[in-house]
Amino acid sequence: MRVWIIILLFPSFLMASSFFLYPDGFFVSVGDNVFLEIWNCKISLGLSFERKDVHYKNLILLRVKKGETIKRFALSAGNGWSISMDLKIKSSFPVSMETRTFYTIGSERAFAINEGRSSMKVLGYSISSDYFSYISHPSLNFSKALLKIPRMSVGMHSGDSIFSVGFAEKGFFSGIGWFDGFCVDFGLWKDFDLKGMKGSLNLFLGLSQKGLYPSLYLKLKDPFNLRVICDEKKWFAGVEF
Repeated sequence: MRVWIIILLFPSFLMASSFFLYPDGFFVSVGDNVFLEIWNCKISLGLSFERKDVHYKNLILLRVKKGETIKRFALSAGNGWSISMDLKIKSSFPVSMETRTFYTIGSERAFAINEGRSSMKVLGYSISSDYFSYISHPSLNFSKALLKIPRMSVGMHSGDSIFSVGFAEKGFFSGIGWFDGFCVDFGLWKDFDLKGMKGSLNLFLGLSQKGLYPSLYLKLKDPFNLRVICDEKKWFAGVEF
């Protein structure tokens, strides 16, 4: 039944502010200040309020933009109800950083999304990190970090059941860590820009005596936001316009 409803509502998804799909349901929000919300086939109407703050830092005689914060609070009611909070923080000084925390509590379920990316360069050294968490039942987590030093790059990868550290060169990763015991971990992470479509692809495969741990994290930033994350048994997908 839910599959047919998703097919019938597909044109609306193309105009949606956000569309989240998880193994046992879906969540759609169409509109901005006044929005229509569809949560597991239950429809409600809502209102949202948004505030944007720009932060500056004084450097001697200069006033430099440090970053910005966007806060959004939403309420909806109808066949179901929900309360949502969305916090986005963007900083460019002294560390380039983007973080987002979104959570919603409703009559159908509750879940949260926590994601971020940061990078910093000092002389010939640089460090960067990228993480995404879908917090519900079940939860999904992915994170990676890269430290570049002269003549060497060291990487880190972690998920729900795996943690590994190793060498990372030209988008390829090989390391050792823990996945139900000692494991080896191989990965491919790559930022791309295909005709204006910007994003990153992360593929990993952990091997231990207990089995395999495959994981995928795909992220698109332009022209829309797409997040797809999955591992050996769980998955989550989200699209936002």
